[in-house]
Amino acid sequence: MIGLYVLGLFAMWLLLGFAGNAVWKRIADRENKARKMSMSPIGVLLTVLWIGIPFWEVAGKKMYYDAEVNRLCAIDGGIKVYETIKLPPEMFNEYGQINFYRPTQKENALGPEYVLKTNVNYLRDGSPSIRRYDVQVIRRLDSKLLGESIGYGRGGGDIYGPWQPSSFSCPKQYGEVVIERVFIPTNKE
Repeated sequence: MIGLYVLGLFAMWLLLGFAGNAVWKRIADRENKARKMSMSPIGVLLTVLWIGIPFWEVAGKKMYYDAEVNRLCAIDGGIKVYETIKLPPEMFNEYGQINFYRPTQKENALGPEYVLKTNVNYLRDGSPSIRRYDVQVIRRLDSKLLGESIGYGRGGGDIYGPWQPSSFSCPKQYGEVVIERVFIPTNKE
């Protein structure tokens, strides 16, 4: 179904292009019989715009904002651990993940002793949007920041249609990885 939608958009773009070309040739023929559209600077400009604007809408916009996400990520993105908490091995599951993490509990996802704070700031609204994610692990007792993960993401920027918008983020994993780096088993150094 989506393929038919894209094919229909492409067919409409071609049809409008042929119609515009026919109108342009009629105007050019009336003004000067010897002048051809392909040699006209205005015709070249219109052709470049007719091809360039759809390219920008389909691919160029996403490429530009993906590069911006990578640039921002290179400046301050990544995981920073300020203090590790050593826990007994029974507090971890067979995959090495803490067994008291409850993502549906939001700030209380790490139980009564720790806070998991997530801040999302929109740097650009609309389509595409750019967001900055800051995930922090804080000890409740003294409000000390134990670790944080900063990431950036782009959402949208696609041609409009009945599908889910695309996205891009860096680093690829940032939220739950900071938890795994702050909380380590006592037998792991």
